[in-house]
Amino acid sequence: MNKLFSAKIEKLLTGIPLVENLARKKFVSAFILSIIKIKKVQFSELAYGLNDSVKIESNERRIQDFFEHKTLDFNQVALLLCLFLPKGKVKLVLDRTEWDFGKCQVNILAVTAYSQGVGIPIYFELLDNKSGNSSVEDRSNLLKKCIALLGANRIECVIGDREFIGEKFYKFLFDNGLDFYIRIRKNQHLLVNGVELTAEILLQNRKKCLLDNVGIAGYYLSVAMQRVQDKNGKPDYLIVLTNTFAHKALHMYRYRWSIEVFFQSIKGRGFNLEDSHLRSIDKVKNLFAFVCIAFALCMSVGVEYHKKVQKIPFKNHRYKAKSFFRKGLDVIRDLFRKDDQELLCEFDNWIWKLIRMVRIKLARYQYFIKIIG
Repeated sequence: MNKLFSAKIEKLLTGIPLVENLARKKFVSAFILSIIKIKKVQFSELAYGLNDSVKIESNERRIQDFFEHKTLDFNQVALLLCLFLPKGKVKLVLDRTEWDFGKCQVNILAVTAYSQGVGIPIYFELLDNKSGNSSVEDRSNLLKKCIALLGANRIECVIGDREFIGEKFYKFLFDNGLDFYIRIRKNQHLLVNGVELTAEILLQNRKKCLLDNVGIAGYYLSVAMQRVQDKNGKPDYLIVLTNTFAHKALHMYRYRWSIEVFFQSIKGRGFNLEDSHLRSIDKVKNLFAFVCIAFALCMSVGVEYHKKVQKIPFKNHRYKAKSFFRKGLDVIRDLFRKDDQELLCEFDNWIWKLIRMVRIKLARYQYFIKIIG
């Protein structure tokens, strides 16, 4: 492993107090780098990438001991992840991901911020409801934390799928001054010119329909409707509700896909998170946080590589040959494998820039962290 590169990443990751003492901070850094190096999340595999100077069994016991007795400070995790957000206003996306390990059901509600075609995770919560939908309280609590950390003025909008509906949730968004773009079901009743009709009937045979000043759940909002195909190629409806204007809704809703890209990246296309054999919600939450940080690091390295080292080429289908995440993952793993001083120098300024940002943001956001509690 390139010790110089690892030391700089360690300095970055230990700059924010994810845990309480230096030894634990160093473990956190080594564990995240091991996730990137090994591309797996099973403890028995990560032990091979943790510390080369001790036995594998000792590394595995160290991992198990941390997950048995320690919990990360998730507000500080969010603060660290904020380093990787774009400047200016951000689009927040809500969604869930879930998987089963035997009788254990993992159900995660996450908020990500759009950046370069993908969602950078900020806050997340594990739901103990047998893979059921999130409640208004669940999603509101996550967004409250985002507002406290980022500030309402920095949040451009909130985007969500058909799960994130309901009068109480709309009220929360209104009360906090948040613009939103939320998909609704085709059988949702809408009040148009004093007549109550379903969205499906309003669209009729048209391909697209835009309506402002539509009554729903006690509010007058805007709705954009479009005929689409579902993932199986069958006819479907895309109906997006917003408190802005109908002509913006369909375009803005496209950003929702960024959270799906994030979920795919940390699962089969990246770290194989679903292969975790953890059954404890607290342990899974810790592991998910580690994976989020590893993802954000790789994503940021990929973007920096594209800007400063070599442009990632586009294929005939107009998509990049590799995503920023995938490229960053490969670059970091290359730095582990060989002593490439030229490549390391290219990232030297990037690493120190992030370290300086840690110092600045740590002082700036501690007030908000105290508010969150």
